[in-house]
Amino acid sequence: MPECVAKHAGAHRVGVSAVAGDQMVLTVTDDGAGTSSGGRRSGLRNLDQRATALGGSMQIEPREGGGTRLIWQVPLAGR
Repeated sequence: MPECVAKHAGAHRVGVSAVAGDQMVLTVTDDGAGTSSGGRRSGLRNLDQRATALGGSMQIEPREGGGTRLIWQVPLAGR
C-alpha cells in the first residue's frame, strides 16, 4: 500500500496503523498532495464500497501540516 500512496499522492512519508477491537480501524496518513475533486477515484471508491458492505465506513480528510488521512473501519463483533 505505501508504494501506491507514494505514486498517486506524490508522498515522501506514509504511515499505516491497524487497531482491532470491536472494530478494525485502519488509518493511512501521508505527506502528499492531498485529494482532488476531479481526479480518478476508483481505488478509493472500492475501499469505501467494501467498508459499507461490511457495515463500516471510510473517511478521507486533510492532514494537519499537509497530506491526507484515510480512516477505514468495519465492525468485528459477531464475525
